[in-house]
Amino acid sequence: MAKVAPKAARHTNTAVTAMRRRSDKGQGTVEYVGVLVLVSLIIAAIVGSGVDESIAEGLSSTVDGILGGGE
Repeated sequence: MAKVAPKAARHTNTAVTAMRRRSDKGQGTVEYVGVLVLVSLIIAAIVGSGVDESIAEGLSSTVDGILGGGE
């Protein structure tokens, strides 16, 4: 059992060393920009298809129904 601990320690050191060698600098920014581009494309598709008007009308009628304005 004494041999198990050094192997585990070597594996840990190897993993930590590999993580330190990786260059992840700026990766968060790239992912953030990717999400922004994706959301922008979705919004452009919704606005371009005219679905936004039917969604707005549906929400408006639902709010009117809840507030009693649609009676």
